[in-house]
Amino acid sequence: VLGGKNTSGTAQSGISLATITASDGSVGTFSASSQSLPQALFGHSSTAVTVGSSNYVYVIGGNNGTTDQTTVYKSTVGSSDLGTFSTTSQTQLSTGISYHTIATGTISSTNYLYVIGGLNGSTAQTSVYKGTLDSSGNITALTTTGQSSLPQGLYGHSAYIATVGSNNYLYVIGGMTTGGTRQTTVYRASIDSSGNIGSFATTYQTQLYCHFQPCFI
Repeated sequence: VLGGKNTSGTAQSGISLATITASDGSVGTFSASSQSLPQALFGHSSTAVTVGSSNYVYVIGGNNGTTDQTTVYKSTVGSSDLGTFSTTSQTQLSTGISYHTIATGTISSTNYLYVIGGLNGSTAQTSVYKGTLDSSGNITALTTTGQSSLPQGLYGHSAYIATVGSNNYLYVIGGMTTGGTRQTTVYRASIDSSGNIGSFATTYQTQLYCHFQPCFI
């Protein structure tokens, strides 16, 4: 568990760890990591990726209590704890965002990381970033070039990559638009052999039905 807000609404930099039992998937007791985030953050996204025989954790964007951040941090996962988080050799975001979503996938033997939507200030974003991970787990490129944008600005949404037959797709589900209006949309986009995201559409996608409830997954 990385960062977040405490009960007073203050951004945190602490990290808590727990083991997962292999036999039944139960989560053990949480304890404090020896590491912390380089700055207090909330509304960031994080993901773990295996590259070769090494495991890495990435923490992207978020708000430090004052402004939305462009930072991309990477840490190596050790046998019992995380390594130091650093921006070294990681391409940074071009715009500060929070409450965005990450999706990761392997396309044609290359590992990609996608950063989708989010908030910049009070404005929901349509941007989709594609990052390429090299053999050392570094994000060597993180760009919106060649990536289709969301049809509308979204934050607080969910995103998933799925392989169906020989095709790869990115799904973006629910979320909120600028001003906080909850959405029922389910978008699908194709991912080509170079990991680029095609146009998003709701065509043939069953939309969420939400009655008096938030449309979040």
